[in-house]
Amino acid sequence: MSLRELFLAMRTTLKRTLVFLATICAVASLSTAPASASTVGSSTFTSGAVGEIVWTNVPLVGLRLSGAFTDGFTNPDPDVYTIVITIDGQSCVTEMDGVTISPPEVEAFTIPTQCSIDAPGGLRVSATNANMAIYQNGQSYATAAINQF
Repeated sequence: MSLRELFLAMRTTLKRTLVFLATICAVASLSTAPASASTVGSSTFTSGAVGEIVWTNVPLVGLRLSGAFTDGFTNPDPDVYTIVITIDGQSCVTEMDGVTISPPEVEAFTIPTQCSIDAPGGLRVSATNANMAIYQNGQSYATAAINQF
């Protein structure tokens, strides 16, 4: 390979590298940092179970339920419990997988939910009839209104 051919090959490689780096910089400048989590609603339970659940929307991650309870849980197995969000007759069920229950308390938790909001088939945040319920073995034993949207 002559010196001229070597120079041309290096120049082509350098051009491709610069185009690649410029593309990455352009894409990075177009992306925006995700917004912080926003509270969709919260429920304070005072009968059956005592505690609070906050429902948040985390951009690019999805909806999460966070909460803790100081009383009302009788079984340490989280698989027997579900949280049901009902808005204007439409329900979304969330399992309590991974939640630590030390009867009668539930340690602070954050769990994902398959609920969606303001999407086709999703729950409406502008609804007027909204509540959360905790079910044990399929039976409702604690219900609270969703306090904010």
